[in-house]
Amino acid sequence: MSMKGKIKRIYLFLVCALHITLYTLHNSYAAFIDPGWGTRGAGKGGAFIASVDDASAVMWNPAGLSQMFIREAIVAYHKPYAGLEGLDLKMGHFSVGVPVYGVANFGAGAALFNCDNIYKETTIQVSAAREMSELIDGINPMKLALGVNIKYLSHEYVWDDEIKALDDPITRKDSAGGVTADIGVLFQPIYEVPVGLTVKNLIPADVGLENEDIVPLEASIGAAYRIGTMGSLEDITPEFRIGFRDREYDRTLDYAVGVETWLGMHTVGLRAGYNNNEIAAGLSFERFFGNIGMRLDYAALISRVIRDNYGSHRVSMAVKF
Repeated sequence: MSMKGKIKRIYLFLVCALHITLYTLHNSYAAFIDPGWGTRGAGKGGAFIASVDDASAVMWNPAGLSQMFIREAIVAYHKPYAGLEGLDLKMGHFSVGVPVYGVANFGAGAALFNCDNIYKETTIQVSAAREMSELIDGINPMKLALGVNIKYLSHEYVWDDEIKALDDPITRKDSAGGVTADIGVLFQPIYEVPVGLTVKNLIPADVGLENEDIVPLEASIGAAYRIGTMGSLEDITPEFRIGFRDREYDRTLDYAVGVETWLGMHTVGLRAGYNNNEIAAGLSFERFFGNIGMRLDYAALISRVIRDNYGSHRVSMAVKF
């Protein structure tokens, strides 16, 4: 092996190791982490599985699709750890939700993570949710909704000719993927206090290049309280979430708390959040033009663990139609 080849191989694995290290520090696990992707939820620090009511529900909690009463599409771009020297991370997603009255609400989503154009993760999913309050005999104020995702997860390493020439067994394949599923529940046991539950990656999906690598099961539970209006603040909604990821070598817990409120007849949205790794804040601006609504969302997240960067930033546009 040439010295140049050795250096490039070391560089490649350093980059991938740094990717894993960043996400291990940030979320206590790596490989197909599911940060929910939506900008609104990020502004609440990730506490967004009980109150989610837009098309980003396909990423946070599919049961949240049942809260939609109008079609919506969201496109987003995320820049993790902006300015971090020596590593370029990018994320983006698209999601859509479509209510079909009398049947169910349906959704779809796609998400991409890119590490220096060397490592990529892709998620493609379809979703469905339905109000199921009749199962509890419509006892007021109890409500129940169920949701499901079917997902295809794939990841890819971009080996160049020099790396392939090393003939390492791991480089004989450059991608792998598998199918799995999520379920979500929304339950309101007390008036204006929704509780959310998600269990993700229920079906073992092997995404290993050389050896078996099963995407870990994830579970989260959270609750919100829709306080309502106080002075000029509208729809005040604090929320918390506790999550668990079941991987053989890193069974971990994480938590998040956040709050969302609106101003000016639901024109300007404000958010703040805190989790085991970050401090978060978010802002929205929403307007309707006839029957078409548009919302711009922004979230900034400052890591309490990873230094020497300008924070992580998310921006998205939602169109209601």
